[in-house]
Amino acid sequence: MAKKLSIAFAMTVFVCSSCAAASAPLTVTSPDGNLSVSLGLKVNPQPYLSGDRAYYRVLYKGTAILRDSPLGLDFLGAPPLDHSFEILGSTPSSHKDTWENPLGTKRVVPDHYNQLSISLQERDLPHRRLDIIFRAFNAGIAFRYFLPKQKGLEKFILSSENTGFYFARQAFAYASTSSRYLNAYETQFSRVNVSEIEPNAMVVLPLLVQLSGGPWVAILEADLRDYAGMYLGGVLGVADSLMAKLAPLPDQFYSVKPGFCASMRRPKRMSWSRVSMKRTPQASRHSSFTCWTPPKLRSAA
Repeated sequence: MAKKLSIAFAMTVFVCSSCAAASAPLTVTSPDGNLSVSLGLKVNPQPYLSGDRAYYRVLYKGTAILRDSPLGLDFLGAPPLDHSFEILGSTPSSHKDTWENPLGTKRVVPDHYNQLSISLQERDLPHRRLDIIFRAFNAGIAFRYFLPKQKGLEKFILSSENTGFYFARQAFAYASTSSRYLNAYETQFSRVNVSEIEPNAMVVLPLLVQLSGGPWVAILEADLRDYAGMYLGGVLGVADSLMAKLAPLPDQFYSVKPGFCASMRRPKRMSWSRVSMKRTPQASRHSSFTCWTPPKLRSAA
């Protein structure tokens, strides 16, 4: 009897520890209610990396566009900040305004979104903190990392991002690949199965992706200031998935294994990663949602 009780107790401890790693997802929805992006802490089976990690997913009209996709940062000389998190809190907000674009096809651009800022902290020492800010527009979603002021992270060297874009079904990309980080972006964009993109590939942004059954998806960057530009590569063993690859510093452009991408001080806001969705590729190309404060452009006159 005692042996059976000890076995039952061990099973209970195992189940409870697994549940503790997971968290109820936090979600923000676009103003029209069609788009939503959620973040959850969970343990996923292989081929995902082991341990409990932060994942985001995107739904469009109730249908998954991006399945669980990883989030996190890697530092030179320090452990990665991508697992064993707890949620300290979240702050929702909304914004509705317009801005004038004198150079685009649309003069007055709506700037309407709902935002959710989520504060994470490592459960283990040194208890580093990481905020992830999500915005849901009617035309797409965006997110960025923010490292708040904290002890032990006054200055850091970023080596890579662990940001994934894991599509929920078969996807084809119109991709331009490069063999180096310094290029003119004036190459042929070829249609390729996302599952056939190699992990060592360097796919340039913006990237246009066609999901089986729709919609069309564009992956872009915004507010890229004092930060490394993003390329994309395939994910070993994971179909229809892409992973961020940050450009190194200029003196390491031709290095086989570049050491780091950016040397920064906290607090630091990283660039926005944007995922826009449209029914046609033409509409995706003309998507007008923005994630940055537009500059005050001077008149040519």
